[in-house]
Amino acid sequence: MNLKFVLKILPTRLLLAFCLISAIYAQKGSISFSAGYQEYNQATGFVILKDNASILGDDFQIEAENLQYNLRTGEIYAVSKVRLIRGEDIMRSDSLLYNAKTRQGRVEDFRAIMENTFVTGQSAILMPASMRMNHGFATTCSEEECHYKIVAREMLLIPDQALYLKGAAFYLGNTRVFSLPAYRFLLDKDKGMAAPLFLVPGYDSSRGVHAKVRSNFIVNENFYGTVELKPTARQGLEWFAEVEINQQKKAPARIRIDQQKDEFTRTDTQRVALEQAWYPTDNTDVQLRMDYLRDQFLIGADNEELNTFLEMRQRLAGGWTGRASYQVREDLDRNRFLLDNRIQSLDRKPSIELESPTRRVERTPYQYNFGVRWTDFTEQDFLGRVDSQDREVFANLFQDTLKFGKTRWDMNVQGRYNDYSNDGHRSYLRLNTGITHDFGSGFGYANRYNLNDVHGQSPFRGFDRLLDQEQITHRFYYNHGQFSSTLFQMAYDFKRHQYSNPSSAFQYRSVHNGFPWVAGLRLGYDAGPVASDLSDLKLANLAWNFNIRNGEEWSHELRGQYSWLNQQWESFTQVSDFLAHPKVYMRTENHYNALTSEFTRVKLGLIRDWDCLEGRLDWDFKQEELIVQVYLKQGSGSGLGLKLNYDTVLSVKPDLPGIEEPL
Repeated sequence: MNLKFVLKILPTRLLLAFCLISAIYAQKGSISFSAGYQEYNQATGFVILKDNASILGDDFQIEAENLQYNLRTGEIYAVSKVRLIRGEDIMRSDSLLYNAKTRQGRVEDFRAIMENTFVTGQSAILMPASMRMNHGFATTCSEEECHYKIVAREMLLIPDQALYLKGAAFYLGNTRVFSLPAYRFLLDKDKGMAAPLFLVPGYDSSRGVHAKVRSNFIVNENFYGTVELKPTARQGLEWFAEVEINQQKKAPARIRIDQQKDEFTRTDTQRVALEQAWYPTDNTDVQLRMDYLRDQFLIGADNEELNTFLEMRQRLAGGWTGRASYQVREDLDRNRFLLDNRIQSLDRKPSIELESPTRRVERTPYQYNFGVRWTDFTEQDFLGRVDSQDREVFANLFQDTLKFGKTRWDMNVQGRYNDYSNDGHRSYLRLNTGITHDFGSGFGYANRYNLNDVHGQSPFRGFDRLLDQEQITHRFYYNHGQFSSTLFQMAYDFKRHQYSNPSSAFQYRSVHNGFPWVAGLRLGYDAGPVASDLSDLKLANLAWNFNIRNGEEWSHELRGQYSWLNQQWESFTQVSDFLAHPKVYMRTENHYNALTSEFTRVKLGLIRDWDCLEGRLDWDFKQEELIVQVYLKQGSGSGLGLKLNYDTVLSVKPDLPGIEEPL
């Protein structure tokens, strides 16, 4: 090798390496490069990467044909076949400007897969916890076959929270269905979803012909809400409106207004609820809840009441927490005493609490905390009024689960002492502990002991009532391979000197000719006329279930319940699912009440799958209930929140007595 060339190139390479190392340690995370060609410009501080260039950071990766990285500012400029990977999101574009230090950037003419959703846009601004897109397009369908799409002038994506749209239009295929000036999609899959606008017609025996019309609106990411109308033939018009002011860092608020009518009881209920929070500092938060209720009756006086609750929590030095709260219920009309509660009114004027942090006793498996609470209570019910000040001291002790060979033991203890201003007092001790032991060969035993030891009595009649209780539960089980069981389980009440809830349960799983199936049996026992003696223990009832399926082709489930004491069957339930077409599912569900010799449920359902859209028809012949639904769904994960929880959001069900299902 030419020595002059080596002496010429070596300082440059060493300087490049030194600058790269300095840049790595100057930032919070590490940065690494790879490329077919690398060059460092000392004057500008740029690292130039070409030919399959890649920059890898702690939470991102950028790939492109040409990359420039500024070691001083952390800015990365990428051109040609750009790919940005952040977590599970992949974005492709023609050009990208990204700052590795601030985690902010800008991208032009991009295509991305984010939250299992295909998104394209003219440009986007990247921020650490959000992304703002201009002239965007989003769908959960495949790129080749797009059944629906959402087009918006502006999109703001906050992962795992919400997608905000401005100037939005919803398309089925290439046909625009409706437009909205603004809208919000929730991305929290645990909270369920509401469609931007939907109309659900139906019929049931309580409402008659009815419909549910729901619309969501958004002014901006901090102000949005929902309006829902329920016109019914028999109940009249029901409606509610909800507005949220989501100044999350300072003062989020929620206002809900609704009206419900019941022609059967001839009542008209109006409610206004306000929830307001303030976060003046990182260690202080304030919560306010106000609930106004008015009931109008065809016969009798109306009812009007207001419930107010205010609480402030302050995190103090050393991990201590202080709370102060105020709660009062007012009967505004003074002529019908708090009909909504029907029992009592409870006021806290005020309540002050100081609680310690949870600390561990050194070199032991125990943790503890304690605190004091002072409350000025006022209770009023139909029997009169009680005023008392309550001074309370409480303590909690927690034990880690201890292992002794094949035995496990856990325990927690709570103690409380209340001193009341009317010369009364009460002490309370609660102990909860349990032991589990594995005998080997699948056999095991578990018990749980609960003790409530109360001395003294509270002056109040309707709340904070603590009763003596001492109970132990025994469970013997056997699990082996595909068989699992509770051989016998029962509870014993030491105060009443009696046994309760003796039972057994068995389950077996297997596969027959490629079809997986599950069979279960549950036995319930009767302790006899003398509950303190098990000598007359006898079988009282049994419940069985059997389920077999063939992948997604079909599945059948049968359940039954039999009364051994009365020597008769009580009920049968059958549920079957069929794949009638590659994208059409059929479900039949029947429930037969053997005691009255009649079907209480005869239901047929059809589900049509359009990949990203789904339609559903449910018809209950017995209950005269018909529901037609078309909703957005999504393949997997959380996505854009287009998967609707139609059971709670869209379904309108009649007011019917519950149907007892076998276990």
